Amino acid sequence: MGLKICALVRDFNRHETKEGYPKASIEMVDIPMWDSVTTEAYVRERLNLHRDAKVSADFGDELPACSDTDRWQSETIYAVKREGRKTAIRLFKTIEEANELAEKEKGYVETRLGEPKRCTGNYCGVAEWCEQYQGEINVPA
Repeated sequence: MGLKICALVRDFNRHETKEGYPKASIEMVDIPMWDSVTTEAYVRERLNLHRDAKVSADFGDELPACSDTDRWQSETIYAVKREGRKTAIRLFKTIEEANELAEKEKGYVETRLGEPKRCTGNYCGVAEWCEQYQGEINVPA
């Protein structure tokens, strides 16, 4: 007996070759089952977090910020590009590496900012009222 999820991989890329990457856009995924002690501890922790947030809201205090993990935050990446070319030559995690290749290729670096996909992708039902998210998108330029 066990749990499985029929996962629909919305951003599936058939050319991706990373270890652990799904082989198809639909895949059955085994979900490990928790024992009753682990389950109860998790539920109690989540209830406490909700209770604490409610108390904070009732007293007009700021709610705790969501973590990057909670928000499904993607990394900022640096794309080395060349004039007249639509796609990047290569992507990097650091600006230094990107600048080095851009210089060799006589190209330029395009910064692709990471984003909180849960907030921006309509997965969070309160993003339009969330002070944390709204504060990020309404930053004056």
